[in-house]
Amino acid sequence: MHTATYTLTFTTPAFLGDANQNARWRTPPIKHELRHWWRVAYAADNGFRVNVTEMRREEGLLFGNAWLSHKDKSSNHEVSTFSKSLVRIRLDQWNEGKLNANEWQKEWGKDKPETAQGWKIFHPNVDKFIGPALYLGYGPLEVEKVTLQAGKTDYATTLKKNAAIQAGDAAILSMAWPEAFPDDLQNLLRAQKAPNIYPEKITQRLIYALWLMDRFGTLGGRARNGWGSYHLLPSPPGRGEGGEALPVRPWRDCLNLDWPHAIGKDEKGPLIWQTETHADWKSLMRTLAIVKVGLRTQFRLFLDQNAGDRQVYNKRGQPTGIDHGKPQDRHWLAYPVTHHSVAPWDKEKINNKTVQLNLRLPNQLRFKVRQTASGKLVGVIFHMPHLPPPAFNPDRAAIERVWRCVHQFLDTLTGEPHKRQFCKDADRAALEKQKQQLASVRLQRIPE
Repeated sequence: MHTATYTLTFTTPAFLGDANQNARWRTPPIKHELRHWWRVAYAADNGFRVNVTEMRREEGLLFGNAWLSHKDKSSNHEVSTFSKSLVRIRLDQWNEGKLNANEWQKEWGKDKPETAQGWKIFHPNVDKFIGPALYLGYGPLEVEKVTLQAGKTDYATTLKKNAAIQAGDAAILSMAWPEAFPDDLQNLLRAQKAPNIYPEKITQRLIYALWLMDRFGTLGGRARNGWGSYHLLPSPPGRGEGGEALPVRPWRDCLNLDWPHAIGKDEKGPLIWQTETHADWKSLMRTLAIVKVGLRTQFRLFLDQNAGDRQVYNKRGQPTGIDHGKPQDRHWLAYPVTHHSVAPWDKEKINNKTVQLNLRLPNQLRFKVRQTASGKLVGVIFHMPHLPPPAFNPDRAAIERVWRCVHQFLDTLTGEPHKRQFCKDADRAALEKQKQQLASVRLQRIPE
């Protein structure tokens, strides 16, 4: 039995909760994260030529399943292959998080950064200043009206419930797994022609997945925006140095699959960008919010009646949004988009009845907060490209155009503010309104 023990420490608050939506350390999200990065490691081990059925079978037999079956040769009957997980995960504590609404308010509420002069960031689509934490964490976070000194009022971000584990909190993560699949499972995998099944592969791939978790992983709600960032100590070993250690693939080739399986790369290297160092997670999350607002709002949303767009009004007859007849560029970044629905993605007619689809498209661009050797923090932005599922009827040409603009946006933030060149189709008016806050951001490309 192979064993491994790490200290898992959060660098940003994590929205991990129990059934009552109270913040609590739990192992299921960690196992889910490990399985995700295990699939990425599997794809890399197979040169990104993945038979998903074979991968899912090996994953199910390793991590446990209640769905697999195989045909028994002697009886020619379908036989279930349900199994419990061979990977054991344990935390030394399942404590509740201490970052409750009151503690959050002490840090962010009245007379704190959220209401301080110059702390909020400008969002050109709503033409107002908004809280950066709220923008990246809406859902677990919400806004409330606060009274400031001299009777003035403002809006500050607060926790919806006691729904966060505080930055700096840590737990001991213990893991164990067999050095090889048991003989019966090994024979079954070989019979199914599953590739690369031999004893050392279990440990090699799991350790690699743990290294990827440490470098790129996040846990909990709104994790793709950098919440729930963490690090593992001792750091799991990677594979080689720099970009050679990464599961990287030309980003356009990544669009041949419809699930996240690699970090993209272009002619400049891996699609990974890093911010300057910050003293604390609050200021760093503000920087990441500036980046996200900018890269999203460079894609203008507009009423296109030729595409079947329909203006939406409230009860007072005021326009509140657009129901689009087909997706526009911003929709390919992530969906839904507030006040800009796409009719074919939300509902369809079946036998003259309207069926709600409510499709969701997670953002492929992810944020991670890492701690440096000096104890300061940097933000990491990386792209894991893949084609949206068939239900979205993906327009590959439009998707490639959108992500080229995103890559150019991030690349141009590596240069001096007065020399920056954005995508030719970018919304210049929106970018001009963000000129000052974008000038405060400086990124750099990094190999990993």
